[in-house]
Amino acid sequence: MGETIESIFDDLGGFGLAQWIIVTFIFYPFVAASWGMIQMAFAVMVPDWHCVELMSHDSTPQLQQDQHQQLYSNRSDLVKACAINGSACARFEFTGDKQTVVNEWSLICSHKWIPSTMISIQMGGVLIGAVMAGQTSDRWGRRKSLVLATAWHACANLMASFSPSWQLFTVCRFLIGVGLGGVYTIGFPYAMEFLPLNRRGRVAIFPGWTLGVAIYVGAAYLMPHWRYIHLACAIFSIPAAAMLFVVPESIRWLAVEGRVDEAMVAVGKVARWNGKPLPDRTRTILESIYLKKKQDSEGRLRYSYLDLFKRVYFVKCALVMCFLWASMSMISYGISFGVHGLSGNLYLNILLVNSVEIPGMLPVLWLMDRIGRKWTTVSIFCVISMTVIVVLILKLTDSDQNDRAVFVFAMITKLCIDNVWNVVQAWVSELYPTTIRALGYGVAMTSARVGGMLAPFLINLKESVVQTYLIILLLSLGVVLLSLLLPETRLSALKDSMALKPLPADSILFEVSDPDVELKIPRDRTDEERDGLTRGAVDDSINGTVSSSLLVKGDCERNVKGL
Repeated sequence: MGETIESIFDDLGGFGLAQWIIVTFIFYPFVAASWGMIQMAFAVMVPDWHCVELMSHDSTPQLQQDQHQQLYSNRSDLVKACAINGSACARFEFTGDKQTVVNEWSLICSHKWIPSTMISIQMGGVLIGAVMAGQTSDRWGRRKSLVLATAWHACANLMASFSPSWQLFTVCRFLIGVGLGGVYTIGFPYAMEFLPLNRRGRVAIFPGWTLGVAIYVGAAYLMPHWRYIHLACAIFSIPAAAMLFVVPESIRWLAVEGRVDEAMVAVGKVARWNGKPLPDRTRTILESIYLKKKQDSEGRLRYSYLDLFKRVYFVKCALVMCFLWASMSMISYGISFGVHGLSGNLYLNILLVNSVEIPGMLPVLWLMDRIGRKWTTVSIFCVISMTVIVVLILKLTDSDQNDRAVFVFAMITKLCIDNVWNVVQAWVSELYPTTIRALGYGVAMTSARVGGMLAPFLINLKESVVQTYLIILLLSLGVVLLSLLLPETRLSALKDSMALKPLPADSILFEVSDPDVELKIPRDRTDEERDGLTRGAVDDSINGTVSSSLLVKGDCERNVKGL
């Protein structure tokens, strides 16, 4: 490999103690954030209820003695009845020990639309948080932005635990969503920027979400009250502040920003933790990254989301990833938030739905390293499509005994979706250079939030199973087709400037006299062949015939700045 940050990490031991510490601290906020996200599956659950007082024709609550006796003697027949004999219920009684926002403010009957709206508003907050985080992490740095997002998430949960009304609670859920959007947008690219090329896929299977959900289920079982859960989530988020003192800022981001001295300190910390000497060429590599970025950006210091749509390559990446992430979000959150519509114990269902990915983690990691990000994504969505077809056949042929089948296939679908999240997070992070990596990730995350906002209304496992799986089938087929348009990044070194597409790391880069041209030449070519290819590329560049997709003599791909 050439002189890149990946080569520095290889010299420092690859995935050593430093990487374990850094990844653990970066993903700890994911554990706390999973509480904030999955909390709505519990908070909007509707306990059993019955009417205990009717509204009379003069709008005054009144329940006759014989009606009252009837309600209590035959409660199972009248449970969840909004009206009795033409009279609307004025007061309800909820059963069970679970205290959710539904029985806190009687969000049923004419107010039953509120819980789904709360989820969509929270997803709107996640969308805003993702947009903001993409910009702040590229401007202020990964570390400060992640700590700020985690602190915001903790404060919003604390406020939510004291909400006096459902309206204020909804506002708090929006603020929680903003924090969640920041955590999820910043964390994954931040962690990947510390890893060597052949270990980047491993960060995708770090079980931050699964561990958080497992802890959440235990906490919700012991404290079945939505206020206590929010308070516990706020407290659980506080230790993430330790990141500010332990985890260094992204070395790549520091180098791109020209803060080479700080980048050297960060590299030195990684070297000490891994017990390795500091490579002699470290400063040279870091300085070259800044000079390359400065040259490619023509003096620009900052980038914005508009830069993602100024070049064909980045536009294609953004549009395909937007559809892919929105589809995954609709399927994943639709099943997660609809867990109360599945048969069985609520707590067990939450645990199963959100930890079902574990059996598939290692096989997916193996596939990522063998066939790449693109073909792993395509393969998983093909499995989802076949699973959905089986569910539709079962629903259309056997409508009496299908609850168990729907649950099983919902678990298979969730297993596939949760694992493809891991693949796609690595893929999108590798498609973009350091200068706009967080922005590109932010756009993908934003589209996922749009999908999450639509999920409660489109994905309904309780009332519209056939419609739900038809939507999942169409989305899956769309992902399969569009994924074929993007390049594979499995063997691509992370780029630090916007000039070029990702190039395979087992190739050698030769800069020619034309600063707008770089060559990718296989290692097995002789010096004479390399010289000939280089001269040919320069001649083509002078004649204006170089393009990003042209192949020279069969195996020399030229990538031109600006294309």
